[in-house]
Amino acid sequence: MKKSKNIIITNGKYSYWQLGIAALLYTIFIITAVSLFYNDPYNLYILPLDTRVFILSTSFAYALKFSLINNVYIDLENKKIKKEYMLGNLKFGHWKKLPEIEYLSLFKQSIENNTDFVLDLNLWVKNKKHIRLFRVPLKHYEEILQTGVETANTLDIPFFNATADISSDWYWMDVTEKKQEKNLL
Repeated sequence: MKKSKNIIITNGKYSYWQLGIAALLYTIFIITAVSLFYNDPYNLYILPLDTRVFILSTSFAYALKFSLINNVYIDLENKKIKKEYMLGNLKFGHWKKLPEIEYLSLFKQSIENNTDFVLDLNLWVKNKKHIRLFRVPLKHYEEILQTGVETANTLDIPFFNATADISSDWYWMDVTEKKQEKNLL
């Protein structure tokens, strides 16, 4: 069986309700922006300036959250990688040379006061540097773990699952032989 020459990791498309919320937030953003820079045709002048700026920035940030799609492309044949951000039909990102890869890791970390956790899927390269492929909330553990195992298998590299608590053992997953081997740190 011939292996694929490309790897695509994506968070997929958003559902219609998420796109509806994004459209509403973009509308709020546009109305607030018009009221800031023009003669306030929407009578938002009753709100203080700092409140309008807050509404403007918050609506835009959350609209992006509900509509921005992240993709990672790895071209194995040409040894290149591309992190792409899509907003509708607009695509942002460029190809970079893919350095020599050591292993792939899944890492859990807290983002705010140890209450919210995220998972980072990192591609580790020579000189102890890494390329973050994806960051997802902890609730998507099974999907990102499966993505990591499949990506490591396609790249024919080891997969390091570092999602266990620091006090417990961590595991190297040798995906090429489909077995787990304990590795104490």
